[in-house]
Amino acid sequence: PYKNDEERVLAYGEQTFLVPGNCICKGEIREIAASKMPIYRDGEVIGLMGYFLDMSEWKSKGIQMDKITLKDTLTGSLNFLGLVESVLRYQENYAFNNEDFALILLDIHNFHNFNQNYGQEWGNHLLQEMAERLKKTVNLQGITGRLNGDHFLVVRQFEEESEIEGYLRQLTETVENIQKIDGIPCTVYLHTGCACYSETKDLQRLFLLAEERLQESKKQV
Repeated sequence: PYKNDEERVLAYGEQTFLVPGNCICKGEIREIAASKMPIYRDGEVIGLMGYFLDMSEWKSKGIQMDKITLKDTLTGSLNFLGLVESVLRYQENYAFNNEDFALILLDIHNFHNFNQNYGQEWGNHLLQEMAERLKKTVNLQGITGRLNGDHFLVVRQFEEESEIEGYLRQLTETVENIQKIDGIPCTVYLHTGCACYSETKDLQRLFLLAEERLQESKKQV
C-alpha cells in the first residue's frame, strides 16, 4: 500500500496523511501511520518526503489514531504535525507561483527559570498567553504554532524582504509586552530566528538555517 501511495505522490502530487500500516523494528511488527507529500522544483514533482508515527507506542498510552489532531492541546495552536502540513502548502505554492515565505522560530529567554520560580502551571499560562498574542498578530497573514516547550513557529509570505524585519519587531513586541500572568508581574524577552525559503529551497535546510539564527540571537544576550 505504501508503494502505491508513493507512486501517486510522485505521479500526481497527491498527499497522504496518517495512512495505517506495519513495519518491522528490532524483530517486532509495529503498527505505524505514515504521511507522504511531494517535493517540487520549478513546478514539477522531483521527489517526496514523509514521516510516520509509531502507533504501537501511541496505543500503549491509550491514544487512538482518530484522536490524533493537528492542534496543540495546551495552547490550541497548531502542533508539529499541523505545522508540517501547513508549511508543505507554502512550499507547493512557491513551486507553482514563486511566492516566497519566511519561517520564524521564537522562544522565551530562560523560560525554565519562570517554571522554577513560579511553577509549571504558571509557565503553562505564560505559553497560552504567548500563543494567543501570536495568533492575533499573525491573524490571516500566515500561520503560527507550537513545536514543543516554549518553542513557537510562524510562517508568512512576503513580497519584499524588507517586510520581514518589521514583522519580526511586531512579533517580538507583542510577546514582550506581556507584563503580568496570574497577577504576578514578569518581564519577557524573546529570541527569534528567521530564514526565507528562497535562501534554501529545501524545507529541512530552511528550518536548520532559522534554528542557527535563533541560536545566534541567544548568544547576543
